[in-house]
Formats: sequence, structure tokens, C-alpha cells
Amino acid sequence: MLRNILAAIAGVATAVITVMIFQFVSHTVFPPPAGVDMSDPAVINEMIASAPPLALGIVVAGYIFATFDGAFVAALIGNWKAGIYAIVVGVFMLAGALHTITTFSHPTWFSLTSIFGIIIAAWLAQLVAPQKSAVSGNEE
Repeated sequence: MLRNILAAIAGVATAVITVMIFQFVSHTVFPPPAGVDMSDPAVINEMIASAPPLALGIVVAGYIFATFDGAFVAALIGNWKAGIYAIVVGVFMLAGALHTITTFSHPTWFSLTSIFGIIIAAWLAQLVAPQKSAVSGNEE
């Protein structure tokens, strides 16, 4: 059981790190103006509104890829069926994306692509991850 819990945590951690990498790339390729107060939601909304679509697309790609690789990593480590990890990581990623979407103003395409992309990525991850028959978690 501990192995499965740690696998889920590792999957979520992998997803979070992946999102951070994609956001770093987006901010490196499309840097925010110097001296911008990133703690001010109004300033962030203004930056999002003026951001090139590719900058936002990199972030969406990060959400999608993070969901896939997080669920896949968890399924590799744990003993539960891959679908369980896909749900855990997918729900965590959806919660994070929904928080971001509702906190800041994003284009509709960003919101819809993020939500549906995360769901599809979780579904694909459970399809391609190694399938295990254990659901009780007693096999260590």
C-alpha cells in the first residue's frame, strides 16, 4: 500500500515539475517585461491578454504532457492498475488548471484545450502504461 501511495505522489510530483519546466520555457522564449510585479493579478491578466498564442500554447502543452508523464511514472512505480494513477494525476492536474483558469483571465481556447487535453492525456497514459492486475495494493 505504501508503495502505491508513494507512486501516486511521485506521479503528481513528476507532473508538477513538468509544468514548471514548460512554464520556464515559455517565460524564457517570451520573457515578461522587466520589473513586472508577478504578485499582482491585474498585471498577470494584462500579460496573459498580450501574450502571443505560442506562449500560452507552450503552457497548455505543459499541462497535457505533465498529466501524461505523471500518470505514466506513477503506473511504472506502483502496483495498482494504471487507470487509478491516471485518475489521481488527472484530477490533480485538472484542479490546478481550473484554479489557474478561474483565477486569471485566459482565452477560451486555452481553457478548453487545457481541460480536454488533460482528460485525454490521462486516458492515453492509462492505455499505454504497463498494466498490472493488483488493485488491493498488498503485493509489494
